[in-house]
Amino acid sequence: MSLQHCEEGRFVRLKPSSSHKLMITLLLLFMMTLLCIIFLAQQTQAVKIASFNIQVFGQTKLSKPDVVQTLLKITAMYDLIFIMEVRDSSNTTIPEFTRQLNNFIPSNSVKYQFQVSDPLGRTTSKEQYAFLYKPDVIKFVKTIQYTDVNNWFERPPFIFTFELVALPGQTFAMLGCHIKPTDAVAEMSHLVDVFNYYQNEAFASNTIICGDFNAGCSYVSTSDWSNITLRTDTRFKWLINDTMDTTVASSVCPYDRFVVPQSMADKSILKSGSKYEISQVAIFRFDEQFGLNSTFAPTVSDHYPIEMTIRVVNTSSGISPKVSQSTRVSAATHSTFSRILFAILVLILGCLGWPT
Repeated sequence: MSLQHCEEGRFVRLKPSSSHKLMITLLLLFMMTLLCIIFLAQQTQAVKIASFNIQVFGQTKLSKPDVVQTLLKITAMYDLIFIMEVRDSSNTTIPEFTRQLNNFIPSNSVKYQFQVSDPLGRTTSKEQYAFLYKPDVIKFVKTIQYTDVNNWFERPPFIFTFELVALPGQTFAMLGCHIKPTDAVAEMSHLVDVFNYYQNEAFASNTIICGDFNAGCSYVSTSDWSNITLRTDTRFKWLINDTMDTTVASSVCPYDRFVVPQSMADKSILKSGSKYEISQVAIFRFDEQFGLNSTFAPTVSDHYPIEMTIRVVNTSSGISPKVSQSTRVSAATHSTFSRILFAILVLILGCLGWPT
């Protein structure tokens, strides 16, 4: 096998050195990997999901235009978002915020809808949970308010069940909870009891347990973890680890978490042929992303949103599923890039003397 170079209009074969062979082999592997990634991107759709504790989210916060503008920018990034700490005796905060959100997004976008819980809490201080979602991406099925007959929770979990428009017939759930800081160890453990209670539901194996668990710093010590069933039960995978910081303050506290069944975490489109997979779990540091100063940022919230992407294989129905505008990648761009890479690959193979 030999290489070629062009000399006075004709090709002359050269014997490649071992280093040249290695470099070409590595280049081929790199380019084939890129082609696989591009092929995967062309064949999948991305759905962005978040969980966000918006500190004391009520009429006072809604009266601050700069704060609301930042919250709108954050929320509009997601196809489905779980919001905690809604405090408003008039129950108008979420409807009003959703109205402003739909005015904020492009006029030709499908409008957000919402589901909100009743006010929850053992004391006179009540909070609501809310889910905001884009119905062209998220098909709402039902909400379930967990009935806390054992009085385990300060604010019992609220469950939002849904299908992905890109993956019809498969039910998912977000099981959201804002855990009382001083009861964090016990309440996190009882989330397993809640999960078990719904084991016969269609969404059970596709349940995303999420929220502000106050799972760190002074509320949960290192020695506490062995007593937290949600951590010790091997059926579950924690997607936000104990060293991550989900708070705006200078302290490093991993309060907010995503926990999913291990079987859900293991799903892989490429490795196991699954119809979906979880990817890009992250913390959205809005102060850094939007260039907010340390005085203004905490007025938005004392927590960052946590986020994930569910990547879904395109359906074979011929109907292109709707996906988040923020995550949609141009198919034309992929196609052009693919052709360029393929042409380079053919050129390299030709130089190696391989038939093409």
